[in-house]
Amino acid sequence: MLRDLTKTLPRLKEYLELFPNQPRLQGNVRDIYTDYLDFCVDTINYLSRRPICESAPIYVFLTASYLSVDNALGIWWNWSSVKRKFESTMANLQRHKLDCEHEASFAHAQTSARLGEEIHTAITQIYVVPALSPPVISVPHSRNQSFVLRDPILEQINTYFTKGTAGSQLVSCVLHGMGGVGKTQAALEYTYRYQKNFDYIFWLRAESDPEIVETFGHVAVTLQLVPEAELQDQQRNIEKTRRWLSASMLRSHLVAAVLTGSTDTGWLLVFDNATDWRSLRPFWPSFPHGSVLVTTQNSDLCHVSTYPVALDPLDAVDGSVVLLKYLEINGYADELMVEDKKFASLIAAEVGGLPIAIAHIAGYIDQSRCSLAGFLDMFRERHRASNMWSKDLSESTTFQYERKLDTVWDIALGTLSAESNNLLSTMAMLNPDSIPEEMLISNHDNDWYVLQ
Repeated sequence: MLRDLTKTLPRLKEYLELFPNQPRLQGNVRDIYTDYLDFCVDTINYLSRRPICESAPIYVFLTASYLSVDNALGIWWNWSSVKRKFESTMANLQRHKLDCEHEASFAHAQTSARLGEEIHTAITQIYVVPALSPPVISVPHSRNQSFVLRDPILEQINTYFTKGTAGSQLVSCVLHGMGGVGKTQAALEYTYRYQKNFDYIFWLRAESDPEIVETFGHVAVTLQLVPEAELQDQQRNIEKTRRWLSASMLRSHLVAAVLTGSTDTGWLLVFDNATDWRSLRPFWPSFPHGSVLVTTQNSDLCHVSTYPVALDPLDAVDGSVVLLKYLEINGYADELMVEDKKFASLIAAEVGGLPIAIAHIAGYIDQSRCSLAGFLDMFRERHRASNMWSKDLSESTTFQYERKLDTVWDIALGTLSAESNNLLSTMAMLNPDSIPEEMLISNHDNDWYVLQ
């Protein structure tokens, strides 16, 4: 029995380790131990009542002439009961051992079938990355040649992404700040300045659910995963894009490791002007690699990112640098006077250092050819008038900036004709980000003839 158990128990232990979630197999192994322990207890009890020399049949045979018939029969009967117990236990052990073998075979068949199904499912989901050579930079906006002064922010973001790439993990940065502070322009400049750090860059409009669905699905077309004619199947395109992001990172790591010994390659997703986590969640990468940059006014999104980065308004000096930079590019710099630097600082301070307001002011000054001093007087007059009639008692920290932006828009819109204002309102109702600029500035004299 001991020899048989010595061979059997290690194998049963391996079965339990291979199939830990098989209660019937565990029950059979438990029965083997129970039967063996019961036999050991009975044997010990028997031997403890009689010396070892009186516990064997040979003793009865040798001492039969000296023992009474009752004593001899008693010894023989006790030994016979032990023998029967031993034989019964051996039979039970054999039966339980066979049951264990059958349960192990059944568990093996179950596991093999499950693994076969998983392999089949995995094979059907294997996605071969198209042979689209990097770099692929899908950014819908041109580089802003007037962008200045945000170098520390861009370097900070790049440091975060560089550390994450080296550690092979998904790294996300949320660039947050009030409206008009320049978050989109900072993200745009980052994609151009550091595009060599990535094989692929995709810009996603995230202001609304339809926009993020459309732009995320359109990545599949950019990557030639689906023809443009099949762009309407957005859910399928989104799923293909997610598969590609996962598979492409693996391929990039393997190729880079072979060619350069490094794995510092990958993709960057830019979610521009995101509103909340609910909208981002379906598109947020779940794989442990890649880089994600989010621009938002909602600081709550910082809680789901690896690194939050705050973007503040410019001070008066930096704001004046931006304003003069815009005017220089527009060819207006030759008409500037030395004292205009002072007026540029005052204008930047009046609009709270918001780059979007400064850019619109530069455009207005360039088109109207008014002086910086003249614009400052006009702005202050309009701003005083709007505050005089305003009953808004909002306690928002951005309230003063919003009022100043309203004044900037009021000055700019006041120069447009009624037809231009109607066109602007129609574009605002639609999606101005998707309207080609050529439609507004090209000569359309022959369009009606073409339509006819």
